[in-house]
Amino acid sequence: MKTKQLPVSLVLALLIAVIIVNTALAYSKNVWYYNYVGSSDAKGTVSVNNGETKWTAKIQSKIVNPQTSINVIGRTWWTVRELCEATWTQNFQYGGAYKSGGGSSYSASKSVTKQHCTGMRFGRSMGGHDFNHTGVPRWQPTNDTHHVQVP
Repeated sequence: MKTKQLPVSLVLALLIAVIIVNTALAYSKNVWYYNYVGSSDAKGTVSVNNGETKWTAKIQSKIVNPQTSINVIGRTWWTVRELCEATWTQNFQYGGAYKSGGGSSYSASKSVTKQHCTGMRFGRSMGGHDFNHTGVPRWQPTNDTHHVQVP
């Protein structure tokens, strides 16, 4: 049986596409509390989005499906870190923050300039979300992207 080989140009094109996709993708992690307020869901998200010279970390707390306002929405804490070759090269820590007067969403982001790194570089966004509304239990889940490569 004769095997067919792919043209070298096609293999190179696929390899380049994989590299571009891997360095440009964002990564996020969600936590959910379904039917938190009536039929509306509480959604907490932390994310890392890679750029050429910077990367961005984000934390977001939202009430969705449908969107509705609650008394307190925000974060209890948030940490953004950059790791290079097993050493934390950058570390930003923030306390609690809330949407004044309540609302249906809260978000914060931090743009991080990449430090010189000759090895593997990772970004991390981790924090605690805060959802509190009259008549339902307060929900304060923690969420962590763990280590996401930001080459």
